[in-house]
Amino acid sequence: MESLETVRSLGFEGVEISPFTIGDDPTQMDPAELRSLRLHLEHVGIQCIGFHWLWSTPVGLIGLHPDPSIRRKAWETLRVLARQCAILGGQFLVLGSGKQRSFEGISTLQAKGIFLEELSKTLPVLEETGVSLLIEPLPRSSTNFLNTLEEVVNILKEINSPVLGTLFDFHNTTDELLPWERLIEKFIPWIRHVHFNGMDGSVPSQVDPNYTSLFRTLRERGYKGWVSVELFREFTDPIGVLKRVRNLLEVYEGVGF
Repeated sequence: MESLETVRSLGFEGVEISPFTIGDDPTQMDPAELRSLRLHLEHVGIQCIGFHWLWSTPVGLIGLHPDPSIRRKAWETLRVLARQCAILGGQFLVLGSGKQRSFEGISTLQAKGIFLEELSKTLPVLEETGVSLLIEPLPRSSTNFLNTLEEVVNILKEINSPVLGTLFDFHNTTDELLPWERLIEKFIPWIRHVHFNGMDGSVPSQVDPNYTSLFRTLRERGYKGWVSVELFREFTDPIGVLKRVRNLLEVYEGVGF
């Protein structure tokens, strides 16, 4: 609770939760405990905005395995997480999990077919809970499936559901061919969330005109969603890091939002 109060005092209003930080098998999380956690968050003034790292645990989830009996556990885990996210008041699930969504022994076309099939089976739960699934583009260094915003949006166009979308993550744009602001202009109808970080996954070292341009474009295009801080390092002074991040975001908010 004390750390959450500190986070709130720095001006942050929400938290994006990785289910593996709550339990080894997130599908076994007690709904009563989730409701208690939500009350704790609300008491501090922090909102659970969604879940991320969905297929990290339990070990062995493979979302695109050609055997339906093997991939079933991954997609059922996702459906359970949608229900749990709703209990916590979350708005979305971010499907990254590059290793767990990579495929072997089948073609890209077959992988796409499996993905669309499983997404269709998952839609009823998303619609029932009101939780959206945001498919995250990840670079080829992380996965061999859905590496760019264009590839993700092509999937979204095939199903065309209001509970499906994508997000923009600076760290994951290494395979993109367009400048950041052009990506926003082209794909803003499907972008529901933003992950803020440096290209190397750490905190940007200083105010960068490329970031400024990106946030200005988000404002001009009417973006109203969350901006989450997602960092890929351990820090000896996490509060100091959050203060630095908040200062950067205030600069970008001043020119962008």
